[in-house]
Amino acid sequence: MRSPRARARSNKLPPVGARAVRRAAASVTMMEPLELRQLMSVSPLLTRVETDAARDTSALLTAAPTVTAAVSGTTIYDSQGFEPAKFTTGNLVGQDPTQGPWQKFESASGAGTVQSAVAASGAQSLEIDRQNGLDVRFAPIHPFPTVTSPVEIDWSMRVEQSNGPQTYGPFMGVEAYNDQGNGVVKLIGSAGVDAKTGEVLFQHAGTGFLDSTGVIVSRGAFHTFKLQMDFATQKYQIFVDNAPVLPVPEGFVDSTPGNPITGFSDADVSALAAAGDPDSQRADARAYVDNYVIQTVGGGVVLYDSQGFEQPTFQPGDIQGQDPAHGPWRKFAGPTGSAVVENTVVAHGTQAVRVDRQSGLDVRFAPYHPVQSVTNQVVVDWTMRVEPAAGTQPYGPFFGVEMYNDQGNGVVKLIGSGGVDAKTGEVLFQHAGSGFLDSTGVFVSLGAFHTFKLVANYPTQQYSVYVDNTLVRTEGFVDSAPGNPITGFSDADISALAASGDPASKAANGTAYFDDYAVSITNNPLVTGFVVDNGTAQRSKVRSLTVKFDKPVTLSPGALTLAMLNSGGSGTNNAAPDTDVSVALGTPTSTDGGLTWTVPIIADTPFTDHWGSLQDGIYRLVVHGTKVTDANGQHLPGDQFLLFHRLFGDIDGNKTVNNADFAQFRNTFQRSTADPAYREEFDYDNSGTVNNFDFFQFRNRFGREYSY
Repeated sequence: MRSPRARARSNKLPPVGARAVRRAAASVTMMEPLELRQLMSVSPLLTRVETDAARDTSALLTAAPTVTAAVSGTTIYDSQGFEPAKFTTGNLVGQDPTQGPWQKFESASGAGTVQSAVAASGAQSLEIDRQNGLDVRFAPIHPFPTVTSPVEIDWSMRVEQSNGPQTYGPFMGVEAYNDQGNGVVKLIGSAGVDAKTGEVLFQHAGTGFLDSTGVIVSRGAFHTFKLQMDFATQKYQIFVDNAPVLPVPEGFVDSTPGNPITGFSDADVSALAAAGDPDSQRADARAYVDNYVIQTVGGGVVLYDSQGFEQPTFQPGDIQGQDPAHGPWRKFAGPTGSAVVENTVVAHGTQAVRVDRQSGLDVRFAPYHPVQSVTNQVVVDWTMRVEPAAGTQPYGPFFGVEMYNDQGNGVVKLIGSGGVDAKTGEVLFQHAGSGFLDSTGVFVSLGAFHTFKLVANYPTQQYSVYVDNTLVRTEGFVDSAPGNPITGFSDADISALAASGDPASKAANGTAYFDDYAVSITNNPLVTGFVVDNGTAQRSKVRSLTVKFDKPVTLSPGALTLAMLNSGGSGTNNAAPDTDVSVALGTPTSTDGGLTWTVPIIADTPFTDHWGSLQDGIYRLVVHGTKVTDANGQHLPGDQFLLFHRLFGDIDGNKTVNNADFAQFRNTFQRSTADPAYREEFDYDNSGTVNNFDFFQFRNRFGREYSY
């Protein structure tokens, strides 16, 4: 980091040299958060069991109070007014260990003290002192490698009048930085007050020179401040008492057209020399800071990106403690079990992480970064290869990812999970409320890599599981309740767990490989569900397809395409590439403002019958992400897929026409539309009666089966 430079005024001295890189920070003991999760409520029956385990919270030295809801977007950090019990009076350094801790940068002089004599609201605030003419900064550090939405820093501040021979300063305010721990520190922007003149100050793009906005505030009184950073435009704006003070937004200080600032790490409460002359360099001052909050507006924040577990961030060996700048990675639960960075089995690049469940004990690994309030979506992406598990167990182990909200106050809430049963290949999820593991009904091949995505939708309190870009399950947050929703997020654990409560499943061991693990906050529109035909299980007729979204969207031409598979008994059944049958799709329409879009099937195409249903076959509907747009111009996070089939006579949707279907066909045979027993799904030609013609079509398909 660099020093504040002399202001661009004719009567100022030239800059006086760069300040020390902030990594010469005061030593702070990092408080370990929660170190243990254990399997709870294990059923002795051969049923799926709860895995939202209790954690040992004894390692936490302070309890976090109830979090405050974000004004908008996602709260990265909330001081909650520096009030008890989050803060106690005394030295700021090391306080709020779960959400921070607060650290001190630069000199040994200067003080940040939580005190109760002066406060904007509540009982406490932070007193900042510049002492002995030395700069000082205080901040919690939470590096986010990628930010695409605006970030706002809000605080209240009372700057005391500084007396002395200096012409300017000190500067008392906040500086925003991007410091990803790689030795490259970039200043985004700053906002503060000159303690001698009362001028509101900012720093110029490129040069970093402090300058006046032309606005003057009273000293000895609290004012509200906001530093708003727009990463899309690479500019920042300052608000004082809710009014913008820069005529036009200023460019990010250390941004260049070829090297923009893409991340954010900390917003330092700072006390700095405001000019280069000796008197200004020596000047001391005091300010009080309260209600300090950092939040994003919308989504667009990468909370963590493993970058494929590649070097130099990761080295072969135990994952614990690796990536200290953005992690570090930690181990939860049992003493056995391992996660090892290795270079033998990888999805991409040269390294991945091998996770082993050993000695029949659950184990979890994750970087832990509690976000106090989320109002949009948290998305976890990873690639995973689960090896077939040997043993006599009927199920498991489970390998996958669990999402938690653990703010360090002893209350641990499971949001949701997605993974694979290493014995059966089933894709698993956990039920809302009970937390029991269950099958989505989807199977994946073991011993091969697949892509996975968990999307936690905070407005709806639901999570969705995607496998190979296909939505396989949407479920309520596991530990959410109507009067007590889950509002935060802390970690997405790579987990190896027992998948059932029987002794053999609990003792089962296994291996999986993880790659391309990333956690982000987005506000992109999401697909929340699909409806085939009339929404029942039947696949005897498919005359329409419906896509549901979590917010209103518009569809560009080509947003929906349809293909027929040539495998699994469908099409040519010779494993040839899929056949594009999009000509069968009509024009999508919405009757609810864009939340739900229905596309009819057009009759008499090469892939449909005369009565408006798809021909028999297995189909893949693709929702193209870049062609789905919300009111803010955001798109789906990727293409979404629905795999389904049409097979006349399959009234229960189980991919075959068998005796169960025949029993229902027989009950409606010779029935017509006026008869309550009439089933139009068995009326092949829409004649209004289920007759011999329909029976002929049914008989021709009896025993046929699809596999997908």
